[in-house]
Amino acid sequence: MHKLIFMHHLEAVQAWAHTSGVHVHLASGNLTLTLSRGGQHWLLVPRFVQQTGGKLSYTHLRQKDTTFVGWVMPDTPKINLAQDRKIFKKFATDAGLLVPSDWSSGTNIGADFVIKNRKSSLGGSIKGPFKTSTPPLSLADGEFYEQFVVGQPMRAWFWSDQVVALEVVDQPYLLGDGVRTVAALLQPRGSIDVPLPIKQAEAYLNWQGLGVNTVLADQQKAYLSFSHSSSFHTPKIVDVNVLGKTHESVRAQLTRAAKQVMHRLSSVHQKDVLYTLDGVLDARARIWFLEISNHPMVHPSVYPHMLNSLILK
Repeated sequence: MHKLIFMHHLEAVQAWAHTSGVHVHLASGNLTLTLSRGGQHWLLVPRFVQQTGGKLSYTHLRQKDTTFVGWVMPDTPKINLAQDRKIFKKFATDAGLLVPSDWSSGTNIGADFVIKNRKSSLGGSIKGPFKTSTPPLSLADGEFYEQFVVGQPMRAWFWSDQVVALEVVDQPYLLGDGVRTVAALLQPRGSIDVPLPIKQAEAYLNWQGLGVNTVLADQQKAYLSFSHSSSFHTPKIVDVNVLGKTHESVRAQLTRAAKQVMHRLSSVHQKDVLYTLDGVLDARARIWFLEISNHPMVHPSVYPHMLNSLILK
């Protein structure tokens, strides 16, 4: 929620501009930003998220049903690694980063697993998780099996080889009372709650040995999502960036990953790149890297690094 509040983005840019002697002009119509200094001008274009045909996508056009998610350079380069999850996994493995195992056949799966599509998509569905003992499941075109790693979902933002923000998310859960079923616990309380999409949690509940009609013991937890964000997560208006207080070993893993990514991109003459890395932080503080995106929602902490690189270089 913090990243979706327009003023947090504008205040971050204005704070940087104030200390850097840069004038900021915001076009109220299309929300483009023009930055000026010493007779030179730089343009940043807004990025919006929209829902079309049940799928989320990005656009630079402000429309009725779009949500602002930050400013970026007009010609944001595409990263080959972000176009295919399997390509990223091979790169990460070759670079010595920790990644979940994957399989193209259901006959020799060696761990609990999820089913993903090679093509990374904003808000795209992931099937599962499933137990290792699950009979082989048919895969659609482009799908593969991936080891399911238990831990905290995390997302890190990078500007080139600099780690600039990190979110580590606790999985949302229901707390049992010894009386009500999972379905009953998910029911809205009068007008203060909204209905929750219980079907989205069924696979994860089943993996935990639970179902919608299970009565949870008193204080028993039933986890609802293993994703970085979902309908079950409580929106937070405060910044949940934990980079400044995370363990040094976690920072070191992120820094190493960033250097490996930029080494790969330097071979195709790409620099000044905004991207995110998604992963899972396990109980041993190890990051299992899952995928990369170079068209993410922008974290306000990105702007000082991005603008220093573009304007004060």
